[in-house]
Amino acid sequence: MNIGIIVYSQTGHTVAVARAVADILRKKGHDVDIQLLRTKGAVKPRNSGFTIVNPPELDEFDALIFGTPVWAFTAAPVVIKFLKSIETLKGKKTLPFAVKGLPFNWTGGNQAINRMTEMLVLNGADVCEGEIVHYGIKPNEEKMQALASRISEKIIG
Repeated sequence: MNIGIIVYSQTGHTVAVARAVADILRKKGHDVDIQLLRTKGAVKPRNSGFTIVNPPELDEFDALIFGTPVWAFTAAPVVIKFLKSIETLKGKKTLPFAVKGLPFNWTGGNQAINRMTEMLVLNGADVCEGEIVHYGIKPNEEKMQALASRISEKIIG
């Protein structure tokens, strides 16, 4: 299976999760491409006054995983803007994940996953249950591997 992992990250935490997921998927024999969304212009919570300079083509992928940091109790505006720009994901298996510092899902994790899931459904995607990652200051490798395994099992079934 050809799987795309599309992420936005400023601190590197969301990319670290994407890499852990990609490693497990590759070990299971899948082709995985991580694409980091890059922007021009200031990116701030609940702001869309920026441009995504490298919107990835999604047609080549059989499944897609979308990752976002939690900003101001929801998904980062870059991910929201990118998901709004997608014309269709009909027939694509997808999974959203959100990375956050605080250990409580109600401090933005649930809202980020719900917002991304809603947008993916509107695009016609087959959406797997999303995952919330409590990254904190330093990741717990055991928890990171368990999370990456859950995401890989959900996306490849």
